[in-house]
Amino acid sequence: KEFRCEVRVDWDAALASMKTDAAGRAELLPLLRQTHFEVAVSAMGAPQVSLHFDGAPPNDEAAARIRTASAGVQRTLAGVLQELSSFLFGSPLPPDADYHLEAQGDRFRITFGSDEVRIVETMNKDHALEEMIVATQKSTVSVRPQFKRGEKGFLPVVIDSSVAAAGTDKVELHVEIAYQTHDGFELPQTVKVSDNQLAGGTPIQFSFSNYQVTR
Repeated sequence: KEFRCEVRVDWDAALASMKTDAAGRAELLPLLRQTHFEVAVSAMGAPQVSLHFDGAPPNDEAAARIRTASAGVQRTLAGVLQELSSFLFGSPLPPDADYHLEAQGDRFRITFGSDEVRIVETMNKDHALEEMIVATQKSTVSVRPQFKRGEKGFLPVVIDSSVAAAGTDKVELHVEIAYQTHDGFELPQTVKVSDNQLAGGTPIQFSFSNYQVTR
C-alpha cells in the first residue's frame, strides 16, 4: 500500500552547473551534505517529498538558502517518484474499460481519453508498455519505459520522458533505477537522473534507504 524511506543526493553533481559562484557552492555543499529527503509513496495520492536536516537545523538564513538551492532537485525527485508510482501502483488501462485496442504487427496500440486529454499507448506482445503519449491542447507528454521481468511481474529500470508545451523549453528526463529487496518487495536502491533543466543534464544519483513498508 505504501513505502516510506530516506533519500540522499549526490550534491556534488547537483550543484555542478547551478548559477552559484565557486565561493557560494563551497559554502553550500557542506550544508547540503547534511540533509536528506524523506519520501512517502502510496497507492493513494501523489508522492510526498520533504527536506530534512540530519542534525540541528542551521540558522534561519542558512536554512532558507539550503531550501532554495535544493528546490530544483526536490522537484526532479518528486517527478521521478510520480512516474515510478504510476507504474508500481497504477494500471495502463482506464478503470472503465473504455479503450480501443488495435494489433499492429508485433505490437498493440491502445487509445483512450477525451477531447481534452488523449492517451495513446504501445505495448509489445509480452504486454510490457513501450511508449505512452498524453496529448492535450497545450502540451504533449511522452514516456518510454524499459522493464525487467521479475518473479512478480515487470519492474521499470529505465524511463525516458519528455514534456513539450507551447511557449516553454522542452523538458527531458532520463532515469535509471536499480533495486533492492526489502520485506519481500523490490524497491529502489539508487535512481540516476539526467534532467536537461537541472545541473546541465549532468546525471544526479539518489540513494534510497531506511524503508518502512505498509502492506
